[in-house]
Parts: sequence; structure tokens; C-alpha cells
Amino acid sequence: MSFLGGPNGGVNRFDGSVYLFLPDPVTGNWDPRLPHSVGNVAEATEDMGSEFGLTAENLKFPKAESELPVSRAAEAMLIIAEARLLAGDLAEAVSYINQVRAAARVRVAGSGYAAGSSRGWPPSATTVSDLQDFASTDSDAIYAQLKHERQAEFWLELRRWQDVRYYEIVPARWLAPNVAAGMHLRWPPAPEEIAQNPNLTVAMTQSVYVSN
Repeated sequence: MSFLGGPNGGVNRFDGSVYLFLPDPVTGNWDPRLPHSVGNVAEATEDMGSEFGLTAENLKFPKAESELPVSRAAEAMLIIAEARLLAGDLAEAVSYINQVRAAARVRVAGSGYAAGSSRGWPPSATTVSDLQDFASTDSDAIYAQLKHERQAEFWLELRRWQDVRYYEIVPARWLAPNVAAGMHLRWPPAPEEIAQNPNLTVAMTQSVYVSN
């Protein structure tokens, strides 16, 4: 696998073991925020062969010199969406999620990322203009969509491992010490932060780091 450089100059070709197509829960189609192309293995370098006869090239960071964002407005909006969800303000949570989706619809970036499309297999590829607004009044559905937004929006931006741990997507760990679930999972907010933020309630700060 070659990510942002390496022996193949950052073309980032890899086999089918890394997900390329992530279904969007809203549309049921592939989420176009994972821009890439899929081609025949014969067109790739010999050492990047695939038993499926396909190779993939990401179009989001196509070169070793591609800039990797450190801070994104989309992440700030999704953090606010999660805070509103934890506070019980479902409508505001949905609104912030849709702001992220709306921004993705008009996003302009370099190379193939501007087109925002998955090319090759499957033939029914979608573009960022196909992203529709999300709508729900169910807290579990909103939470699931929020996690999807992070997975799609920050594809290849080095945030996935943190999210996997934070949201307990893969809670089990080999050789992990046995500890009681709850406050052992995450650091709690600092008391100074709680005291200086009138919008934080005790229940909200507990829900940030205590497993239900």
C-alpha cells in the first residue's frame, strides 16, 4: 500500500482489502466523497497486482506533495452537531450535518477531487452533486449518520483510528487489560473548561466520557 509517497511516488494504488465504496445511508448509493478511479491490473506496476484483477487510485491526495488538511470547518460543524445531539437538540444536530453535506456538494478541489466522482467499478458512480440532505427525528439514526459523515468526509485524513476508538466502533482489543467500562475509556473534560462554559451541563460532560 502506498499512501502520500512511498515506493510508487504517491499514486496510492492498493488492492481490495481497503474499502473504496462506502454506501451513503441517505441515498443508498456510494458516497462520492471517496474519490478514486479503478482500473485493470495490467495497467499497474507489477508489484501492485491484485487477485481481483483491479487496482485503485485515490484522487483526493494523488501526489506525494498533496497537502493534508490539519483543521477542517467540516469537523467543527460535526463536533457541534454531536454536542447538540448529546444535549437533545435533534433538529440542530441534523442542521449541522446537512451543512457539511451542502458544503461537500459545492466543494472545489484539485485534480479529480473537484469532480468528486468514483470512476470505474461500479458503473453507477455518483458525484458530490448527488448528496442529498439528511432528515431524521430519531437520535440513534442521527448518531449513526454523524459517524458516517466523519468516515466519508475525512477519508484518508488520518482521523479514522481516533474515531474507531472514540465511538467504540471496534471496542475489543487483543491483550488489553481488564478494566471496568466507563471513565476508563476517555479523559473527562477539565473542570476549568466546564466552569467556564455555561452551555455545558453535568449530564453532557458525563456523556462525553462515560459509556452507556
